[in-house]
Amino acid sequence: GEGGTGQRRVGREWINVVFFFFKQKTAYEIYQCDWSSDVCSSDLGTDEGVAPTFSPDGREVAFMARGGLWRVSVTGAPPVMVVDTGVSGFPLMWGRDGNIYFTARTFRSLSRVLADGGAVEEIWKVDSEDFRGFAAHPDLLPNGRGLIVTLIQGTEDQAQVGVIDLETGELRTLTTGMSGKYSPSGYLFYATSNRTLFAAEFDQHKMELTGPPRPVVQDVWQQGFGTAMYQLAPDGTLVYQVVGGQLSGAVLAVVDREGTATALPVPPAAYNSIALSPDGTKLAVEVTSGSRDGGDIHILAMGDSVLARLTFQSIDTYPLWSTCARYGALPPAPDAP
Repeated sequence: GEGGTGQRRVGREWINVVFFFFKQKTAYEIYQCDWSSDVCSSDLGTDEGVAPTFSPDGREVAFMARGGLWRVSVTGAPPVMVVDTGVSGFPLMWGRDGNIYFTARTFRSLSRVLADGGAVEEIWKVDSEDFRGFAAHPDLLPNGRGLIVTLIQGTEDQAQVGVIDLETGELRTLTTGMSGKYSPSGYLFYATSNRTLFAAEFDQHKMELTGPPRPVVQDVWQQGFGTAMYQLAPDGTLVYQVVGGQLSGAVLAVVDREGTATALPVPPAAYNSIALSPDGTKLAVEVTSGSRDGGDIHILAMGDSVLARLTFQSIDTYPLWSTCARYGALPPAPDAP
């Protein structure tokens, strides 16, 4: 069945927006929308594509598919592979320096590669066994020297925004928060786990905060793994997704062969991935809070009205039943051993 959520990246002059769409449980596709006509199209040829980001001139889109890095023209030319493997599905950054920045599939390093192709350069890696997380959400500063990142470890309350000095490789922690982005107005934007978006004055040359944080908007939707759903246009305009706009009001329903939907007797919530037990008596469902502990798996006995919480880890997603319907499996969180 179809459903949807995804990462939005705004194009040049706010004419286009791209996002990825969940076609099936494990299939994705990137859509491009023209805001001047409200028309969305999947003609980019990006089957299984996630994490889209525009080129600086807005004429191309980079994305991850099948573990590789690709680029494609917004005019519809066939996609071109940049890197064949080793790329995670976390947000990419196509910098004005001609490089595409990404989190490695091992989650242990950040890398970059020229958009035209070439050798992958590791720019930062986890060098301490005490840090059992990873860095994601790269955002290149206009001076080309610093890279804003989010350090994710444990719950989202523990996420931190930092900056990597690309000349020395030094990582400097700036503040508690997630999805940090620099605005040309001279402010660093970032979200906190209580769904509030803040902005603080930031000196990109000294790579340090120079003023106190100020709240900008509240109820910004968060999607786990340090992802706050907002973007900044080159002119500093902010676009964001509010809590309640996409998944927080979702309902669980059963659809019969005639297409009639019957809602299950549980309240609306931020339901995400689901799995029906082989005997059809139980439903494993991910409930995503968008902050604090990200997502957790709950079990619902069909016909019951109580969701029994099963997991209490940092972020748990994509449940899978064993054939005997007695056990469930799920991928480990990035900070799991």
